[in-house]
Amino acid sequence: MTGSADVGHPYDISLPNDDRIAVANGDMGDPDANRHGIVLLDVSDPKNPVRLAEHPLTGDTFGVHAAGDTGVPGLGGQPAVLAVSGGMNYVSSFEVLKVTGEDQDGLERAGSALLSMDQASLHSGRCIANVPCMPGIPTGVTLHGGDSAYIATMGIGVQGVSVTDDAVARLEADRPSNIRDISLHGGSGTPMAAETMGNVILAGNIRRLWLLSPDLTREKII
Repeated sequence: MTGSADVGHPYDISLPNDDRIAVANGDMGDPDANRHGIVLLDVSDPKNPVRLAEHPLTGDTFGVHAAGDTGVPGLGGQPAVLAVSGGMNYVSSFEVLKVTGEDQDGLERAGSALLSMDQASLHSGRCIANVPCMPGIPTGVTLHGGDSAYIATMGIGVQGVSVTDDAVARLEADRPSNIRDISLHGGSGTPMAAETMGNVILAGNIRRLWLLSPDLTREKII
């Protein structure tokens, strides 16, 4: 082992560049306070990783994707971290965090979109307009072409969110109209991970792999 850092409960990691790591679900000091989220680490000296910034999110943060040198167009191309957070007892969300500071040592919320409902709300008959009225747990997120994020949500399928110039500002609303959903229910369940390969969106679980078009209208199952 070269070096280590105490980040609590890491579920996923992503690299904005060669000397930064974004960690999903780092412990924010008090594990009972539901203050998990994203932790940004400086690993320029691998023997001594330094904790630079943290951003708490509601629920468990299972997935993270860092857009480094290319950035996100909606943020003027500056580095950003995309994260998904939630759980059966939380309204799940997609978050866009800006990497701030001259030394890229800070995190600041730029926008968010709701992805699925929590169990308690559903049991009481409460739903939110334009949010799937069903429980889901977002477990993976990826970026395609710099302008679209794709989320693997257990219980729902793959969800897409636009992160173009004008869309990031609209993410501040409860749930924008620019989110797209596709249901992948079936005997093999729903995806737990998402990635991109060229112009194809990959989603999969332990039994099956889906190859999807960027508009989520065409699929091939392997």
